[in-house]
Amino acid sequence: MTVTSGPWTGRLDRARTLLLPAALGEVRVQGPADVLIGYVPDAL
Repeated sequence: MTVTSGPWTGRLDRARTLLLPAALGEVRVQGPADVLIGYVPDAL
């Protein structure tokens, strides 16, 4: 699969992991992939 964020583009082969910070903003994922999205809620 290919991941693009701004001017950066990277390719991930099978069984690889990539952690992206939320500060990146928009990210494009192309190709077959399992995507896990998570967040940490604000503490009160």
